[in-house]
Amino acid sequence: MVAVQPKAEAWGRLLSLNPKYPTIDIFEDSLIIGRNCTSLDIKNTAISGNHFKLWREPSGIEGQWIFFILDTSTNGTFLNTNERLTKNHRQVIESGVDISMLNPKKSVESITWTFVDLESERGEEQ
Repeated sequence: MVAVQPKAEAWGRLLSLNPKYPTIDIFEDSLIIGRNCTSLDIKNTAISGNHFKLWREPSGIEGQWIFFILDTSTNGTFLNTNERLTKNHRQVIESGVDISMLNPKKSVESITWTFVDLESERGEEQ
């Protein structure tokens, strides 16, 4: 008899605020977003090939995680429309933060997602 592997559940989600770009469920411990991400079909050359990295690390408390973002772009990654991340400096983020790949105050096109911690949401439902 062959054991059936349970389907992995996403731990996080990038909820797209622009219908041109998809919502992204996060299954791996890290995710790199940018023009090189073929599933996004980003043509805007202001977006770097690897624009930002999102990942999680154990908090030290069983079942709890700390979430990080790292800007690796040329033109910047912004949190909540006004905070430009320092390039190559990881920053802790929480569920509900908006992540923009272009300065939302200056660019015509909005490429923004809201980060959602799905594991915490599942825990609250129980």
